[in-house]
Amino acid sequence: MSPRGRSKQRRDDEPSLFPEDRPPLPTLQQPEVATLAAALPSTLRLGTSSWSFPGWRGLLYEPARPCSEAALARDGLRQYVKSPLLRTTGLDRAFYRPLTVEQGRALAEQAGEGFRFLVKAYRGLTHRGTEGARFLDSQFAVDAVIEPLREGLGSALGTLLVQFPEMGIKASECNDFLRQLDRFLSDLPDAVPISVEVRDRVLLGDSIAGVLAAHGVAFGHAIHPSMPPLAEQLDRLGSALESVTAPAVLRWLLRAEHSYQGAQALYQPFDRMLEPDVRSREEAAAYCRLESLRGRDLFVIANNKAEGSAPLTLLELAKAIVAGVAAT
Repeated sequence: MSPRGRSKQRRDDEPSLFPEDRPPLPTLQQPEVATLAAALPSTLRLGTSSWSFPGWRGLLYEPARPCSEAALARDGLRQYVKSPLLRTTGLDRAFYRPLTVEQGRALAEQAGEGFRFLVKAYRGLTHRGTEGARFLDSQFAVDAVIEPLREGLGSALGTLLVQFPEMGIKASECNDFLRQLDRFLSDLPDAVPISVEVRDRVLLGDSIAGVLAAHGVAFGHAIHPSMPPLAEQLDRLGSALESVTAPAVLRWLLRAEHSYQGAQALYQPFDRMLEPDVRSREEAAAYCRLESLRGRDLFVIANNKAEGSAPLTLLELAKAIVAGVAAT
């Protein structure tokens, strides 16, 4: 048979000339998702809590390519950022151990230009019972947390989240905590955008709003069983924080009727929307539209434990935001 008559065998790594031979794009890389993302406010950044979930294959990661949790933790961010919908992610590993300069540089290189991280501050600053705790130690915060982040991530550092656990604070103890928080924030550099997230409902009010506003620090809203619904949080904080220009933060973390362990067991491998939370979605969408009207940057982070799959939670939230904008 002449060379012209032989059929050419295509190597697996060669690009196909025929669309039907190409591997399907993951859900969050589809053209219609790009169109949706383009309709969102430019000040809004959506992202997930971390990215190393093999169950997201077909949602964020190529369906035909096997991926382990370890491999995704190492370099999955390169695939994550291909979705036009995802312009941030929660850097949760920094919560358990301060990020080094080298680790920050490697992450910034993977993420590429224009991407921004929401970084959780080291838990030793906010959790008294942890090993090596340095509760509200501002000098440690600057030396071990903030400066390595600034040098390593550079412009990819979007905002630093200082997250307190539920501490069982009584109403009579609120002022003492707020005085400590005020001293801590006064010693931090203004150049780093900061938000503070609390889990004690008793702290919600104009007092904490005033402390944060005095330092240009945002309140980190959390959709979490320990906190009231988002609309109530906004109402209880009042208007003091409207003057803050640091990026707003909203983390959609967990349904009211579940624990983290229970939700994890129920939702794994996090590839489907199992329990839609319509109320939280509507409130989150309204908040996103409100902040966009103010022209303020907003980071929204979704967790798998919110509805079953963080990428799908963000996809539905984006649809709700765009639909609400179109209706006004």
